[in-house]
Amino acid sequence: MKKAKPVRLLTDLSWSFTEEKFSSINSFNKQFTREQEEIKEGEDTGWEPGKIIFDKGELNILFTGKIKTEKDLAGNETVIHHKDFEKYKDQKDKDGKYFVLVA
Repeated sequence: MKKAKPVRLLTDLSWSFTEEKFSSINSFNKQFTREQEEIKEGEDTGWEPGKIIFDKGELNILFTGKIKTEKDLAGNETVIHHKDFEKYKDQKDKDGKYFVLVA
């Protein structure tokens, strides 16, 4: 049986992770929406808070990030070795971090 191709959702969002704690999901959605509108300069962001976009029991998320070592990853994260990222494997930025693809 041929394996179904994964559905790709929310592929053009720009995330900025901080230590900020939100008091509610509503305050998170407002801030995230505002940031996306600024980044996209008024273009449609595709962000629809509250809308169910998938009904599966599992979700795999891929994102790019910068790490110094694999110890910087959360317990449920792993570096994905992908041909498009091979060119970065030995390149550190000014802070000594590597650009990686994470799942």
